[in-house]
Amino acid sequence: MGQGICSGGGMDLREQMIARAEEVFAGLGQLEEIGDELIEELRVLSVLGRGLCFPRVRVLSEGVAEEMARHGGKFLELGLGVVSEGVAGKLAGRRGVLRLPRLEEISAGVARELARHEGKLVLGLERISEGAAMEIAKHGGVLWVKGNVEVEEAIERHRELYPLVEVVGGRLPEGSELEGEVVGDFRIGKYPVTFREWRRVVEWSKGRGYDLVGVGKGSGEDHPVRDVSWYDAVKWCNARSEKEGKSVVYEVEGEVYRRRHFGAEDSGMVEMRGEADGYRLPREVEWEWAARGGVKSKGYVYSGSDELDEVGWIRDNSAGAVKDLKENRGTWGVGEKRGNELGLYDMSGNVWEWCSDMDGPSLRRIRGGGWSSAGDCALVSIRVVGNYPDDRSRSTGFRASCNAEK
Repeated sequence: MGQGICSGGGMDLREQMIARAEEVFAGLGQLEEIGDELIEELRVLSVLGRGLCFPRVRVLSEGVAEEMARHGGKFLELGLGVVSEGVAGKLAGRRGVLRLPRLEEISAGVARELARHEGKLVLGLERISEGAAMEIAKHGGVLWVKGNVEVEEAIERHRELYPLVEVVGGRLPEGSELEGEVVGDFRIGKYPVTFREWRRVVEWSKGRGYDLVGVGKGSGEDHPVRDVSWYDAVKWCNARSEKEGKSVVYEVEGEVYRRRHFGAEDSGMVEMRGEADGYRLPREVEWEWAARGGVKSKGYVYSGSDELDEVGWIRDNSAGAVKDLKENRGTWGVGEKRGNELGLYDMSGNVWEWCSDMDGPSLRRIRGGGWSSAGDCALVSIRVVGNYPDDRSRSTGFRASCNAEK
């Protein structure tokens, strides 16, 4: 692993770099130490753009950590048992997924540094102090603690489980099929509702009149919930509202909507209380305004970029999913791609998202495209024919929203 790259030999420079990177990549799993002398090799690996996994590496210098943070791959996984504040600070600078599944414990200082990481953070902590739990809970992205329920609960005591983003309203721009529509201020989920979030509200709903038990599926705790109908989604929103002491949005004949489907044709039976402060599905104009980046929009064609692979999971790039839903494709964990101008994730691709609006006399609007969709479906401007409200699809989920705080 110390051999340099030279021109000549019938290959151009890029071909040589790729060939060298493939050679280096093949030996990663066996490395037990990465010294400063291997920084050049790390730069070579950046050519591939793949994730890096060093499961046997237990110690890291700040120089190597800084170089790793510059690597543009999908994820970085390290087998570190302990980490210093300096190393944590360097690793926190990368934008992709950061996995530290073998950490045993972190100090409050290390937690403070890791909390600055903007992408998905996976930790494998065995124990955690109250101070460290308070600091790591400030992490703004997806945080997943593997294997220790007590540590997870300690963090979640300080962490908002369902983060919402404040969205300042405006008017939908030229090029939108909803051009000129005025959007008021509102709040919307930073991510699609995850399977973890779904299950916790469903568990609370038992014995409280809801019929959500056994409904909804997920390929992982941090994956979007799927196989939920429009009816399921709005009942979950009501349950979450009641759980948090908010006023419910959805009613049927003046009563809180907790049970029953009304079939493919009669979802109009479910009415919205516009003044309620509880959770609901976004209106279609709200969904599109948020996906476009709101008042911070840079005019991207997808939510957060003109390059779909940077921000979304669709048919062309969702292969290799942890659960094969079709042709080795499926959902991916939320927040693994780049967010948009408002800090919203997965609005292009991963799962279609239900909106409140009717589409004709019986259908309900869906937006955003999913893991099995063509790329055009993920455009922020695209409007497709809606779904029947009682349809449960493995490529459809939803995102919660609510009115702006008064």
